[in-house]
Amino acid sequence: MGRKNIKVVIADDHPIFRSGLVSVFSQQSDIEIVGAAANGHEALSLIKSSEADVAILDVDMPELDGIETARQLKEAFPSVAVVFLTMHRDTTILRSMKTLNAKGYVLKDSALNDIVDCVRRVSKGKTFIGTGLDELVLEAVDSLSLRSVPQLARLTQTELQIMRLVGEYKTSKEIAQELFVSIKTIETHRYNICLKLGISGPHALLAFAVEHQRHLENLAG
Repeated sequence: MGRKNIKVVIADDHPIFRSGLVSVFSQQSDIEIVGAAANGHEALSLIKSSEADVAILDVDMPELDGIETARQLKEAFPSVAVVFLTMHRDTTILRSMKTLNAKGYVLKDSALNDIVDCVRRVSKGKTFIGTGLDELVLEAVDSLSLRSVPQLARLTQTELQIMRLVGEYKTSKEIAQELFVSIKTIETHRYNICLKLGISGPHALLAFAVEHQRHLENLAG
């Protein structure tokens, strides 16, 4: 028995771009375009009638935009894998992916094979973040870390780096060797960090660093 084709609905209000995508996907032996829509309302109707596996949604469509369409899809057709397609690099779209359980985010100026790869990946339940969005993802991760532990926003990049190393149970001597500074410099940084974080006690800094190590890794690299 042959492999089941991936059924795709495309929704984009620019007819030339939409037809270009249809043409590219039509050349793929494992992908079947079951509908092409100009707005979210049309997309929802096509998805309902075609039992699509993947919905590629332009974020900026008129009448019903991609974000709102994804919200309705989540309620009515939760099994459909949603891919956001847009010209914009925006952390708001990344956050919408999480809240709406969307699986893909691809830029319109990406190579077409990037979009094809995205469809194949999300159809298997995996997440796909397109080429050119790496820095945006890091920015979103940093933002999340600072919201989760707002005290870390008071620290300089050097202090964050020292905190990360403290969380790895490294001594002041080991940290000084790694950063090519004196032990006295590290001890001064540790004292200032404690003041900024409002913590005290012989092991308070280590306890804080260990507890928040994941966020420190995101912020200090």
